[in-house]
Amino acid sequence: MALISRYHTEASGNTIFAANYNGEFDNIINNGLIPSGIVADGAANVTAMRAVSNPGAVGAEVLPVSLSDEIRQIHYVIKALSGGAQWYDVSATVVPVKGPASSTDNAVARFDSTTGKLIQNSGVIIDDSNNVTGLANVTCTGLSATGNVTLGDAAGDSVTITAATSISVSAAFGNASHDVVTRATGTSVGVRGVGISSSSSTFSSSSGTYVDVTNLSVTLTTSGRPVIITLIPDTTTGGGTIAAVENSGGGTTVRADFKALRDSTDIGEATIQNVVAGNGSNNLNLFVPGSSLLFLDAVGAGTYVYKLQGKIATGDVFQVNNCKLIAYEL
Repeated sequence: MALISRYHTEASGNTIFAANYNGEFDNIINNGLIPSGIVADGAANVTAMRAVSNPGAVGAEVLPVSLSDEIRQIHYVIKALSGGAQWYDVSATVVPVKGPASSTDNAVARFDSTTGKLIQNSGVIIDDSNNVTGLANVTCTGLSATGNVTLGDAAGDSVTITAATSISVSAAFGNASHDVVTRATGTSVGVRGVGISSSSSTFSSSSGTYVDVTNLSVTLTTSGRPVIITLIPDTTTGGGTIAAVENSGGGTTVRADFKALRDSTDIGEATIQNVVAGNGSNNLNLFVPGSSLLFLDAVGAGTYVYKLQGKIATGDVFQVNNCKLIAYEL
């Protein structure tokens, strides 16, 4: 851009002539501030209005040769920032998103209000190794993960799964005290398994001392949580009972005792008894559901054999009819 040159120099005492006075103004108009084609005609049409000029990179700047050229460089930067087809395109799809004055490193940005132009900080962090932290409540219709998924925290937060059709887990799921896995069943099972014995069929004994009930034994590996031991019926119709039986007639009391053992340790005893005055010569029998026997064992982690024993205390025999022993950790 050319500098303004002085048209005429006046000295002290000179007479100012019209030609000199007017010529100075013509010089300013034609060669100085408003030269023809430099500003006045810079946007004489749409093509000129859309014109841009690359100012170059930092350290490799391209100096403008005129005021119009410098304006085109400014338009170039505006167009690059807006992302629009033209530098003056301010449609909603190209207006830059505005964020806060500062943010948390690696935090996930969230839209602020519904304009689509404002973002805000969040407490959800994705670090440089793609680990996500800071999530509070998560609602999703599908979750698939190949890494570690930690649910809840040391305060004991709960995990709720609603309307799930299936849960498939190939390894430990969350905290060991809140595992969600398929529980194995059988006569010998590992941690989280449910020990279920074979059926006792119709077992009967006249022993007055404790004897093992046939088949009512399971091997259970525990993680240290309490273990429940009880009886369930097998598939036989009318099965699933325990009984104290007096066959000789005329008795007034019939009683059978049962106990559960962990290996050789007695973990609990239970009695069923029926007392009738004036029974005459009638037999005195008592049948109750096998599930009425319920034992709770607080034991440390390990592998144990749980079984049921019984004896007749008063009467002729005790019975266990078509029951299975079940043992599992809470």
